[in-house]
Amino acid sequence: MNRYRARKILKKYGKAAYRSRVEYVNSMLPENASVIGRISWRRMMKRCVMTALIMILTLALLLATASAFGIHILNLSFSEKEDHTEIVGNSKPEKERQEAVFYEPGYIPEGYELVSKENFSDIELEYIYKKNEDKYLYIHQFQADDQIVNINNEGCEIKKEIIQDIEVRIYDYGSRKKIYLLQYHQTFILIEGSLPTEEFEKIICNIEFV
Repeated sequence: MNRYRARKILKKYGKAAYRSRVEYVNSMLPENASVIGRISWRRMMKRCVMTALIMILTLALLLATASAFGIHILNLSFSEKEDHTEIVGNSKPEKERQEAVFYEPGYIPEGYELVSKENFSDIELEYIYKKNEDKYLYIHQFQADDQIVNINNEGCEIKKEIIQDIEVRIYDYGSRKKIYLLQYHQTFILIEGSLPTEEFEKIICNIEFV
């Protein structure tokens, strides 16, 4: 191989190597990179971590706010079935269970008279008031441990409210009746009747919590 031919081959090789390096560098530019290549995985991970942290802090803030304002939150498990809501009390170990505490209603709407008051094995207390055959008021108190309550959820609107400092779950059947479910410490109270909304609120606000 003579020198002229060797120089010619080296020159072609050098140009090819140069073009290869240029193509490689160009491929690394953002506008030429593939979609996957343009993704900043480190930045994405940071965003995911920040999003998760914000969600955790928001939940903690909501719970802390409720606690700070002394809101009595419903500590029940709600399971919506086809025709009823199954409400289950969150049971505690036997050694952590406390004696049932019940509260006297401080306000009863005018015209309603107590027709029955029953204490069931010291774990449930039931008041029944009547005004006439169609007008009634039912107040049922119970400890949550191992209790299961079923509420018909057909044809009703389910909503939540804060009345005074108590979270209340409401089953509103229109003019027929309403059911209010609330908790004060370990005692759960179910109030049912065909009363106006303001009367239910008065009953709740005047329960003699001690």
